[in-house]
Amino acid sequence: MVYGKWPRELRAVVPAARVVLLRRGADLLKLWHRRHEAARGPEWYFLARDTAKLGYFRRPGATWGEARTPRWAEAEVEGLARRTLIGIERETGWRCPDRGALLRDRDGNPVPRDWFDAPRADNAACPGCGTRLWQADRSRIRRFAPAKFIHRRLRGFVDVAVFDEIHQLGGHQTAAGVTLGSLAAACPYVMGFTGTLLNGYRGRSNRGKRRGQDPSTAP
Repeated sequence: MVYGKWPRELRAVVPAARVVLLRRGADLLKLWHRRHEAARGPEWYFLARDTAKLGYFRRPGATWGEARTPRWAEAEVEGLARRTLIGIERETGWRCPDRGALLRDRDGNPVPRDWFDAPRADNAACPGCGTRLWQADRSRIRRFAPAKFIHRRLRGFVDVAVFDEIHQLGGHQTAAGVTLGSLAAACPYVMGFTGTLLNGYRGRSNRGKRRGQDPSTAP
């Protein structure tokens, strides 16, 4: 429908409109090369939801293993503060890819083994130094990420982002919800359409609306 019915109907209603179908990464690269050109008329870009939410697979950048933590004792000798090494504590857990130290929670305890079961806000960066804890998984298929490319390279290129069936895009941790946040943050204006407001879908539509209004939801 996105690449068939809608472009066909748009051409019938607005004959002068320029219709561009974004199917591959090469299509977005063409837009990037002409990002500084002024539009000669109305332009519409169509991007399917399943295409927009594609992206590379990720894996933890942290490693599971033993870390050695020095323990110090502080004392004042002849009016000077001195630190004395009293031992080395060995612990096993997830280690920061930059410092090599154990990743710890707010209480100072090593994070559990299943901490990297899925990408989340609390395991995105090392609590100690801010190093990113996820990286691309090169052992799996490499896929172009259209929504992230638009968010980072084509911000402001499109004036209005239009989302159909917005009640399906409100999930906070879903790929579709992250895609909505990325694209909405890249455009000055956002429009969301839905014809489903019954059986609890109204709440989903409101979540999608809030996500489109809040640029901070974009990765």
